[in-house]
Amino acid sequence: MGIVRMGPPEELVLLLKRDLNVSTFVETGTFKCGTAVWGLQTTSNKS
Repeated sequence: MGIVRMGPPEELVLLLKRDLNVSTFVETGTFKCGTAVWGLQTTSNKS
């Protein structure tokens, strides 16, 4: 049996952000906003 996870693999999102200079995170469906909040905190321009 595989591992069940909620949301995207964080490591992959961070790798894409760093290597491809991705600055936008799109959440198309969420259970309790956990992934949406994580994406906002991770990709927000804090400068």
